[in-house]
Amino acid sequence: MRLFFALSILLPLAGQIRAEDTIVIGDAPLPAGIAIGDAGHSPFAGVWVGRWDSWRSHILVVEGLDDDGLLDVIYSVGRDQQGGGNWFRAKARQENGTLVFADDDFAARYVVSDTGRLRGIYPTEDHFAVLERQELSAMLAAPTDDWFQLGRREFLVTDMTEDGKPIELAVAMYLPDGDGPFPLALVHHGSTGSGTNPRDFEWFFTHDWFADLLNAHGWVVAFPQRRGRGGSDGLYDEGFSEDRSQGYSTEARLSLPGATRALIDANAALAALRKRPEVSDGAVLFSGVSRGGVVALMQAGDQPEDTAGVINFVGGG
Repeated sequence: MRLFFALSILLPLAGQIRAEDTIVIGDAPLPAGIAIGDAGHSPFAGVWVGRWDSWRSHILVVEGLDDDGLLDVIYSVGRDQQGGGNWFRAKARQENGTLVFADDDFAARYVVSDTGRLRGIYPTEDHFAVLERQELSAMLAAPTDDWFQLGRREFLVTDMTEDGKPIELAVAMYLPDGDGPFPLALVHHGSTGSGTNPRDFEWFFTHDWFADLLNAHGWVVAFPQRRGRGGSDGLYDEGFSEDRSQGYSTEARLSLPGATRALIDANAALAALRKRPEVSDGAVLFSGVSRGGVVALMQAGDQPEDTAGVINFVGGG
């Protein structure tokens, strides 16, 4: 489920916008004339790009130090459910390896993770951001939404067919530092609420923070999208009512074949990932959210000899 920003994160933006020329990267605005200067060897210096809660575009720019030893920061976010994006200039300081805004009313905080990415939280751990350092000149040369994607989006060639056509499954791959091969963590998405809105099938599930945490421990992390979900080929058909407009069914004769179909897709994704050079042939860490948590349990039970463990987030279905 997507997490949405509370109004408290929107209000600080409204009064701090400056009347400056604006440039836009994807849907996130920035002031023109950004100048990266002397930041006193701060690990936060430069341009960082990623997303809040794995969906809302976010750019943090640390330009340099002022005469009082505070960092000059530009904070930008893209569109949310309330409307367009915004940016503001602010001052920040370093406290025990953490970037903290000097304005105590704005509670976002950032640390550099063991992967070299930037992790942000707001106001405590209710909302999270993961960002990667980027070159401003490259972003300005191609100001698209692609900069905000941390995971590498690809398609997995599978042995599945549907109506005589081969099936490829969309996947997001997050790789740790190093040459590999790395042990695999496979993370499965959930359902779509009641299943009555087909537009929800298009949403591509990832979780930047979880991926970054596992990357820091040496895991390559894959988020496969099952048939008909997130751009994958085929029909999404995991336990629907006979009248699909009614959404998911609670009747076992319909829901159980849907669970079996999900497991077939999960195993097809695993088989395709096993062929990749960055993936080791060791045991797999299975994980998932909601229905995906149950898929992770089923997949581990299906091949216990290849299971390193299961992390089940609010599994149900």
